[in-house]
Amino acid sequence: MIKFLLAIVLVAFFSCKKDGVNNTNRKLYSISISNSSNLFITSDKSGNKLYGLRSKSLINKSASISASNNSRDSEVFEVKYYDDLGEEIVKSNPTQIFNLTNYIILVFDNFEAYFVSKRDEKVFEIPLRYLPHYVENKYTYLSQYLNTIDKIQEDGNNNIYYTTYESSSPHKKTLYKVSLSNSSLLQYEEVSAVNDDINGFCVDVNGNISYGYRDNKTQEYKYRYRKADGSFVSPNFPSQSNYNRVWIGTDGNMYGIQSNVEGNIHHKNSYFGKIENGIFSKIKLINMDLNDWKFGEVFKVKGQLFHAYYDYNPNKLFNISNEHDYAEISCAVEPNYVINDDLYYFDKVKFILTLINIKNGSTSHVFDLDENQLGNFDIDKILKVSIDGVVFSGVDLSNGQYVVSTLDINNELIKREVISGEIKTFIALN
Repeated sequence: MIKFLLAIVLVAFFSCKKDGVNNTNRKLYSISISNSSNLFITSDKSGNKLYGLRSKSLINKSASISASNNSRDSEVFEVKYYDDLGEEIVKSNPTQIFNLTNYIILVFDNFEAYFVSKRDEKVFEIPLRYLPHYVENKYTYLSQYLNTIDKIQEDGNNNIYYTTYESSSPHKKTLYKVSLSNSSLLQYEEVSAVNDDINGFCVDVNGNISYGYRDNKTQEYKYRYRKADGSFVSPNFPSQSNYNRVWIGTDGNMYGIQSNVEGNIHHKNSYFGKIENGIFSKIKLINMDLNDWKFGEVFKVKGQLFHAYYDYNPNKLFNISNEHDYAEISCAVEPNYVINDDLYYFDKVKFILTLINIKNGSTSHVFDLDENQLGNFDIDKILKVSIDGVVFSGVDLSNGQYVVSTLDINNELIKREVISGEIKTFIALN
């Protein structure tokens, strides 16, 4: 009888080891994201899955750099999850991914989130009360802080800043600083004033913060400045919509743009200035009209910052790097990609790639792919654009499957990988 029970125990033990990939109760320790250039989440009726896009030649350490940039070299893989013994476990329904300098933040739908180290793939769980709050609409009133489209920022001291949301009364958003100097012990510090409901913020390299908020007592929208030492300063710029562009320049200083409303008239120009200790100092009058819908993205290229503005004919690029490099540059196209530290416009319908000269706004043709090759695909997302081609997701109309495919520079269509469903969110890691 003892031998029989022992045999049952051994069978059960080895069965658990064999089927361990189906065990969802084991604690997450690491995930397989090494060498990834992009991460994306798919969704179908069975749930969400996390995938990565990586260069096969990067896995082969002897491969050349030029080979790793080739779109034909890309491969799609489903991200795997591991426990502390290195055994695969099941995690279901990832919902959001955020890209930081040394980490990503991965969020699941069961109120579970992690910091994931890009260096060693280890994860660090975020407590429930400190889950990041994400607002997809970047045009929310007083949220137009140019460095904060995803509402997560970093300072120069390895600290990360984001807002959380209280689901119970008073239903406000709170700004936290997360210290990652000791990854095994994350530290959270509330850095917004206790009654402030945060709508947008900007953090410089030293940890000084400018943020917009709703006063829960008066219901008015206002601005506040918190110095790195923890003290608060009442800023000298006006409330409401007269001041809603704030960013960190390439020199580490905080800059802003304020509408020109002299004489109680909304003018088509604005004031460009610097923010120090909460004080906005005007530098010059610029040809920018602060209407949200006119603005494109902010791009970092060759160590400089460019803000796209598309209400002109031609469009304009604003070099907002710092007070010395500020410039307004006419450009025939609106930029939407940075590839190998150059600025490009990619036409997602015609698959045409155009290089933009950031000094004078002139353009030059890179490639014009044959979009007729895509007749059997209903394209969903453009995942990666390189000088060698385009990686995209879509439905293969011949069989109804979601796939990730590549159209290369030679107009060869390469079917890459069948994925579980439509891509809901994706990020570039480099």
